Amino acid sequence: MIVLSDLFKSVARKFAGKGQARDASAASATPDEDAIRRAYALYRAGEIMAAQRLYEELLRRDPDNSDIRYQLGVIYGRLNRLPAANEMLEQVVRARPESVDALNALANVAWLQRRWQHAEQLFRRALATQPAAVALWANLGLCLHDSGKLDAATQALHRA
Repeated sequence: MIVLSDLFKSVARKFAGKGQARDASAASATPDEDAIRRAYALYRAGEIMAAQRLYEELLRRDPDNSDIRYQLGVIYGRLNRLPAANEMLEQVVRARPESVDALNALANVAWLQRRWQHAEQLFRRALATQPAAVALWANLGLCLHDSGKLDAATQALHRA
């Protein structure tokens, strides 16, 4: 459960403030921008299935939107639909290879699938971009522990 909670905290940080009271720039939001805000508000309210349906509809209209793919990947991960989460998040990482959030989310999915080596590589890629990220070091340490690399796990956890 630590993995998923870290994943969702990362999502919450990324989208903090969305779905709150509109400012002047939000008054001219497109229908899809409004729908994205609604989908995120549904997600934050715990209406995961409704958020999933709305994000899937939005993705059909805008299949190249990495933000929507990211959110769907997170939702699929939360619903334990790991192959679907993996597919969505892989596409996000291909489109935005330096996205720490996407790398972390994909690494968490790989970790949950017990693909330790792949998860480790993804955590390390994310850490190369954000070497001071405590949550990434903690996730890497736990992943290394689960894969039996105890000395490396201890070192990573000490950096967290």
